Amino acid sequence: MCSERVIRPVRKFKITNSCLDPCHEFLQAKCDETQMGHSANEKIKNIIELIQAAAELSFKKNVPFTSKRKSSPPWWDDECNQMVNQRKIILAKYKFERTLENYIKWKEAQVQI
Repeated sequence: MCSERVIRPVRKFKITNSCLDPCHEFLQAKCDETQMGHSANEKIKNIIELIQAAAELSFKKNVPFTSKRKSSPPWWDDECNQMVNQRKIILAKYKFERTLENYIKWKEAQVQI
C-alpha cells in the first residue's frame, strides 16, 4: 500500500487574534475606499497590494537580534585581554615542553589574574 505523508508548512509568525485585529481593520478601511479596477488582473493586483500592506502594518518583520555572547563587564579592558593572552601563550609553552621552569611561569601567570 502507498501511504501518503502530510507535510505541514513551518509557521514563520506567531499569529494571534490581537495581531489580526489591526490587519482586519486596515483591510476593511482600504477595501471601502479603493476601487478595484475593471479587469481581473487589476483586481488581483490591488488585493495583493492591500494584503501585503496590512501584513507589514500588523506583523513584526524580523526578530530582534540578540547576541549569544555575554558582554564584557565594564571593568574589563585591554590590559585584562593582554594578561589572558599571555597566560594562554605560557600554558601552550608548558604543554609543548613540560619543564619545571615552564610550570612555574604558568602558575605565576595564573596568580596574576
